Amino acid sequence: MDSDPTYPGKAGRANGAALAGAAPPSAGFLIRQFRQAAGLTQGQLAEAIDVDIKTVNSVECERSQLTSDMASLVGPVLGKSPQMLMDAQVAHELWRVAHEAVKPSAPLRGRTRTASRPESAA
Repeated sequence: MDSDPTYPGKAGRANGAALAGAAPPSAGFLIRQFRQAAGLTQGQLAEAIDVDIKTVNSVECERSQLTSDMASLVGPVLGKSPQMLMDAQVAHELWRVAHEAVKPSAPLRGRTRTASRPESAA
């Protein structure tokens, strides 16, 4: 199977077995891929949607989540539907939350509970 450009990571991770547990691509990752495929720089995209380049960079680098307003601006410029971008954002976040929830919690350090603790006579 050829490498799928919509999924992050090295080409070796892009086979079916590796993708089975991989996170769905984030909206920021997809925006970067679509922007580059369109031959646009971050600055050109920012100018086209009348936002600061830092805003585009922040979404692409996943420091900020894609909002519906931003999806409505970016989607048409990149020839993508805002709904598709928002769906990608939601799928990525749901995957992330589900996989963070299964991480074992670290044991508590420091104070330990004692079996018998005197109760107040209040």
